[in-house]
Amino acid sequence: AIMAKPKPMPDMKESFLEIPWSDFRVILEELTRPDPEVEEEEEKPPEPPMPYVITSARYEGKMSSGAAVFEFSIDFTVLEDEEWLLIPVLPADLAVDNIMLDKKPALVSINNGHHQIALFAPGAHTLTGRFFVKPQNRLGPRSVSFPITMTPVTTLSLTVPEPGLSIEAEPSNFNNVIDGEKSTRLEGSCRQQIK
Repeated sequence: AIMAKPKPMPDMKESFLEIPWSDFRVILEELTRPDPEVEEEEEKPPEPPMPYVITSARYEGKMSSGAAVFEFSIDFTVLEDEEWLLIPVLPADLAVDNIMLDKKPALVSINNGHHQIALFAPGAHTLTGRFFVKPQNRLGPRSVSFPITMTPVTTLSLTVPEPGLSIEAEPSNFNNVIDGEKSTRLEGSCRQQIK
């Protein structure tokens, strides 16, 4: 390839040059225009260690003679910003209702034994809704049992419309029973499955 050598600039000592702004602007734009042959490499952030993190869950239930109704709230953060995700949130055998993601109807499917939400939205989110659990019919005390979403912080409250009951969540890190005039309320922090 033959390349022309640039001509040397003339030595004009202490000269002045006066040009109209429109001509100077063209020169300035030419000097500051990026070179099309030099591609700017965008610095890509490192890949996240996981596509999402479920950070906390709250289950608040009321027991009746026919079923326990639980309102739930699950907080999570999506780290993936290039793909749709299917995030398992509750076991498929729970009867769910009114599932909302950030106060809008969630896109929910059942897959691999879980209710999953489909999502393409990096950032923090809150999933809310409710589910129903039938009390187990067996000898001894009445009980409900359901698997929960694994989170670092999981709290539970359950109100039973009978005063003076002994209630506990198993396994749990903490149980607090509050005896009311017409009901008994359990508050606690939990692990994998509530009984």
